[in-house]
Amino acid sequence: MDKPYLNYNEQIEKLKSKGLTISDEKYALTVLKKYGYYSLICGYKDAFKNKTTKNYKDGTKFEEIVQLYEFDAALRRLFLQYSIIVEKQLKVHLATAFTENFSESQCAYLDVNNYDYDT
Repeated sequence: MDKPYLNYNEQIEKLKSKGLTISDEKYALTVLKKYGYYSLICGYKDAFKNKTTKNYKDGTKFEEIVQLYEFDAALRRLFLQYSIIVEKQLKVHLATAFTENFSESQCAYLDVNNYDYDT
């Protein structure tokens, strides 16, 4: 199903027609330009919608969707930051274990026979 192009003002009107409270349209316009309709609305609307009417639950504010989006983005950044640290530590431990066993051969890691796939 093809969806027609909607400019930012039309996107705001569509959200309002679905029952979303937008008290500051200038703010909503800025946020939509910054994050994009699809990333912001399509990714986070489900928690705020009535499953039977497909409209937003009474009292749902645009700012609440933005807050959820920004919380999720911050959480993803936090996980990425620490997963990079864990990855670096894992590389160090693997390199140390490998060189302890094959220290005399700098290219031993390239030989598939040096790996035990059963354990």
